[in-house]
Amino acid sequence: MNEYNIYGEKDIKLVLVHGGPGARGSMKDLAIMLSDEFGVLELNQTRYSIDELIEDMKLHIDNHCKQQIVLLGHSWGAWLICLYAVKYPENLKKLVLVGSGCFNEDYVREFNDTRMSRLSPDEQSYFDSLMKELNSDDLSTKNAVMKKFGALMGKLDTYEYIENEHASVGQGDFKMYNSIWPEASSLRRTGQLIDITKHLSVPLHVIQGNYDSHNIKGILEPFNQMDIDYDYNLLTKCGHYPWREKHAKDAFIEIIKSITNKNRVAKELG
Repeated sequence: MNEYNIYGEKDIKLVLVHGGPGARGSMKDLAIMLSDEFGVLELNQTRYSIDELIEDMKLHIDNHCKQQIVLLGHSWGAWLICLYAVKYPENLKKLVLVGSGCFNEDYVREFNDTRMSRLSPDEQSYFDSLMKELNSDDLSTKNAVMKKFGALMGKLDTYEYIENEHASVGQGDFKMYNSIWPEASSLRRTGQLIDITKHLSVPLHVIQGNYDSHNIKGILEPFNQMDIDYDYNLLTKCGHYPWREKHAKDAFIEIIKSITNKNRVAKELG
């Protein structure tokens, strides 16, 4: 897979950063949806430490973006764009955090409990078998198992899916997940993630679905405690991938277009 993909024939105004870690390609469908409005740069993470990912992002943004951009991160990618923007705020007009994980360890148990409560008995058995494979010593199947795991979690975090021929949970890179996630989760556990984020100088906009297992209070409450300024939309009947949700897709797309084109958005759109 390429380190990046460019969609649309106009100047790049929006840069997309996927989740996972290791879910390369999971933003392709959103990039295509928006590419008739403006140029979109989709970054596919290919490095195996957070510092390297940040420097790689800097390289591609500098090479391909000729004007101020909106930087949108999904799930784990929402954390990554915050870490990037603290170090390299220049040429960023707004950060958009979509389906972000919580910024404080206190909310992790609620997140896990919400997901597990949505498993049917058959799905629980399937989940257990996937976890057993992920924890095995057989490295040959890890990427495939990780992709299956992502598909299951995506199903649990979806309110009502709308058909989308380009939708994907991503390529599935276990090596990346195994390298990046311990580093990222340590930042949250030790409080460094929110401590770093409070130094942001770039405007923040949070978008979360009310059915997402990542409860929006796990983002907004830590932000409030640290006096971090933000705008937000809480989308109803919406899960972790708003652009794939029947009831939320149109509102979500309009919010992103408005933010990207005007650098502002009316909160009532959500």
